Amino acid sequence: MLKRFFPLIVLLSNTLQAQNTIVAGKFPYQRNVPFSVEFISNQIILIDEWGKIADTSDANGHFKVSLQLDKPSIIRFSQNDFIELYLRPGDSLWVEMINARNVSFAGTAAGENTLLMQVHNRPFIPLETAEDPLLFSQMIDTFYSAQMQGLAHYEADQPNADFVPLYLAKVYDRYLNDKIKIYNTLVREGLEGNLMDRLSRQIRSVPLVDEIRAEAYINTLHTLFTMETLKIMGQELEPQEIGQHTYPIGYTEVFQGHVKERLSAYPQLKQYFELQEIVYQIQMIKNVEQLADAASGLARLKKEEGYVSLYKLMQQTYRKKEIIYQLGKLPTANWLTPEGQVFQLNTSADQQTLVVFWDVNVPESVAALKYFQRESPIKPLGTMRYIWVQCGGDKELWKRKIAEIPNTYSVQHCILEKPADLAALKPYFFRPELPISFTLSQDLTIKSMGNKPSALLDEMWEVMSVGGRLIWKARRE
Repeated sequence: MLKRFFPLIVLLSNTLQAQNTIVAGKFPYQRNVPFSVEFISNQIILIDEWGKIADTSDANGHFKVSLQLDKPSIIRFSQNDFIELYLRPGDSLWVEMINARNVSFAGTAAGENTLLMQVHNRPFIPLETAEDPLLFSQMIDTFYSAQMQGLAHYEADQPNADFVPLYLAKVYDRYLNDKIKIYNTLVREGLEGNLMDRLSRQIRSVPLVDEIRAEAYINTLHTLFTMETLKIMGQELEPQEIGQHTYPIGYTEVFQGHVKERLSAYPQLKQYFELQEIVYQIQMIKNVEQLADAASGLARLKKEEGYVSLYKLMQQTYRKKEIIYQLGKLPTANWLTPEGQVFQLNTSADQQTLVVFWDVNVPESVAALKYFQRESPIKPLGTMRYIWVQCGGDKELWKRKIAEIPNTYSVQHCILEKPADLAALKPYFFRPELPISFTLSQDLTIKSMGNKPSALLDEMWEVMSVGGRLIWKARRE
């Protein structure tokens, strides 16, 4: 049974070390509510370095979570909807949450989180206002003014030099994003005039803030810099969506030079954009000729302090691209069925193939097969062939295990026993641990690979259009 938690005031020294940090509170009118806490690290691609905590409130809706923080952090708190919380080492925050729009705070971080929620949950905008560019622009100005006044009151009362740039980034993001949308609406409809001129001045007047924890702010800056780059090149175009690659010749070089100039006084943002270019370069390798330049980018990324997790992820991604574009197809090998017959993998006129190399002696591999067979079908079967290949090991144990696990998806099980065949696979494994899966085209060329095989071909990446560019993000589970 959880007890009600009363926030404690904790004084922080200038040098922050890992301290116990509390998030506690109540879900009013609810009982036994599942919730989770994720530690977010915005490193170009979102990486949950510290993992995820899941729990359930008590019968009265009370909950309490203890965290160890060594720096001010953004925490994603989820209960159906999610909210983002700002916490410093040693903070004690009380949260009462009905849903994402009905949240109240008390405790040492109450002021900061109240301000952030006011930016996120702004007042209702009537439809007639939202559809009128002039009225909508005026309302956005009102919101912006109120938010800046709220910051002024906060700084007069209890200034926090770490929180202020984060809050400004959140405010600037919403303001710029709205103003840019209104401006692009006028461009599309050919409505030049005083409002367009005013919007242009307002967009230019918003200062930059050297803050990289506000993910949406980074995305909005991409859109802003794209607009500015196109204007430099003499074009008045709206940033394009995924797949519409019709920017003028030389756009990339002008964009990169413009960003470098715009961010010369903002070291964090400048580094972030530079690293994002490296990530984009590695992710978008489409042929063997692009490998060399991407390798140079990977070497630069390795030298960057504070991005070890990102480097390891990009190192694996680069290795996958090498396998796809240099090796092309899996090596020919003697795949044996449980009955001892040779299995021949042939091309197909209409089917792709998922080949998973696993080891029954590895718990992660066994768990992957069980999960694979538990998945609920959302696509018609018959469009994909599934082959799971045991890599050496105990043959009898392998037979017993595959007999125990239900064959929901029709899997052809095989085993590789010859040392030469196992050795031939090593260059194809982008990591030392199993399982490793390969998606093959109809002609058996390698399309993609991963370490979480899915019968439904769930992609492990989601793609967003940001400022007319493709941005790749690691998908959370």
